[in-house]
Amino acid sequence: LQPALMAAQVRNAAPAPLTALLLLTGIHIFLSNQKWRMVDAVLRTPADAVPSCGASFGITSVGVALGQVLPIQLGVVAGRTIGTRFFGRAFSRGTLGSMFEQGFDAVVMLLLAVASCITLLLHGGPVTWLVASSAMLASALLATAPVLTFVRHAGASVTAGGLLGRRLSEATNRLFRAGLLEPPLARKLTALSIVRFAIQVFMVAEVCAAIAIHIPVWRLAASIPLVILACLVIVTPGGIGI
Repeated sequence: LQPALMAAQVRNAAPAPLTALLLLTGIHIFLSNQKWRMVDAVLRTPADAVPSCGASFGITSVGVALGQVLPIQLGVVAGRTIGTRFFGRAFSRGTLGSMFEQGFDAVVMLLLAVASCITLLLHGGPVTWLVASSAMLASALLATAPVLTFVRHAGASVTAGGLLGRRLSEATNRLFRAGLLEPPLARKLTALSIVRFAIQVFMVAEVCAAIAIHIPVWRLAASIPLVILACLVIVTPGGIGI
């Protein structure tokens, strides 16, 4: 860590990439907020207050800011849990709703990490990564309905496994009854997670451009899923050191 060098890079950063980074960050937060609103629309009851688009965007933004000091995987959840206290049922809507929608981000990153590993093992380049990642993401979108149908049947047929098996079955069935595991919703959440990944790639590219670091965009795209998965596993404030 070289604070003087870092300060010099920030002072000398090109303004155009920084402006683009700011706009991309806003879009990235907006898409996360839209995912949460879609889940919240399913979770809330008629007695619950509905946050406006501005209010939910503000709550999500606070969560993103908290993610700079808290472990990344907890920041947004904590921010939304605190913010939803003003609208009712903070735990189910803020905590569980956020964890559910962020689960789709994790699935997308896992699939892209597989594509990155394939590219690494084959000593491939941009075409290899693009083909592998496109195949993984297309498979995820096409397999949504069959996978959820299998999960529904598996959850309904669990009779063994003792207490843990019964609890898993009950939890799965509750998710289906709530409407959270309906294929249309799952596909929309997956698609938005894919778009959010693309925005993340452009954000990192703008950071590189701002401080004159030249790395091919496809290499950034191939490395980001591995970094994010590491942040999900290793708990450090703001993901520092990852």
